[in-house]
Amino acid sequence: MNVEVLIMETVRLGEVLDRVKKELDSTMAFWIKHSHDEDHGGFFTCLGCDGTPYDDLKYIWLQGRQVWMYCRLYCELPRFCQPEIIDAARKGGDFILKYAQVSPLEPKCAFVTTRDGRPGRVQRTLFSEAFVVMGLSELGRATGLLHYTKAAWKLMKHIVHWVRTDSSGLGKPSLSGSVLHSAMAVPMILLCLIEQLEKSTNKQGSAPDTSTDGVGHGMEDHGLDLQELGQWCEDQIFLHVQVFLLKVLHSRGIKWPLTTCFDGASNSLWAMCLTDLLPNSHLARFYLLSNLSFFHHAAKPLPCFLLLYSQNNHKH
Repeated sequence: MNVEVLIMETVRLGEVLDRVKKELDSTMAFWIKHSHDEDHGGFFTCLGCDGTPYDDLKYIWLQGRQVWMYCRLYCELPRFCQPEIIDAARKGGDFILKYAQVSPLEPKCAFVTTRDGRPGRVQRTLFSEAFVVMGLSELGRATGLLHYTKAAWKLMKHIVHWVRTDSSGLGKPSLSGSVLHSAMAVPMILLCLIEQLEKSTNKQGSAPDTSTDGVGHGMEDHGLDLQELGQWCEDQIFLHVQVFLLKVLHSRGIKWPLTTCFDGASNSLWAMCLTDLLPNSHLARFYLLSNLSFFHHAAKPLPCFLLLYSQNNHKH
């Protein structure tokens, strides 16, 4: 790449980042103005273009996501470190803690509730719970309040149990004629939760202690080994690799990496090669996205990926 092209790309990157900043500010202003339910807590998420709610049902997926987004912006971007944002996030988190679980005796969460928190529907999947974990753990990080973090870890333990030990808690009956299958969405969302829990606790893989002193003592507190769980997720995801594509690559003299870990620059380069060779391949897109997801582990990131993540350094 010559100097002129590099300068042009740098200018273009600045334009893109400026547009993203403006879009984010506009989006946040809209949701802050229109989505907060001051009477019951939580958020209205079915909004028209003018901000008027056309439905007051509260979907737990979206409640957890909005709590997470408010808290992540509050923590990461100084211009969003505002009392109004964190107060709304806390009200959303409190709504989740009070109403998301269908029964106080069961960890299963509703898919949707009424405005005042009465459960309306349950899905036999783990995604409501996953977004509750994401929201509460980031809320714990933003506020420093341990009860949010503890609730997130407790629910995470149930999610892992459903995935790896016994799925009956999801409400799926065990039928003799059912066909075993592996949904890639499950290990992918678990990887997101692992990254989130690592970020929101005081050290990698460390769960908060459940004793009254509030000091974290390690993974054993909730019986979760995040490193081992991450490896399991990676193994499950690679079961979906399309072998015939590897044969295509082999015929071109390109070898699949011996390691399946996402170790920074070398795997980023591999993802670029794969995407270039197979631009319409789901595998290529997955491998590229996987590298982006694990980018924070890269010791020597490539410049092209550094550009994609430069907004983290500029703190727009």
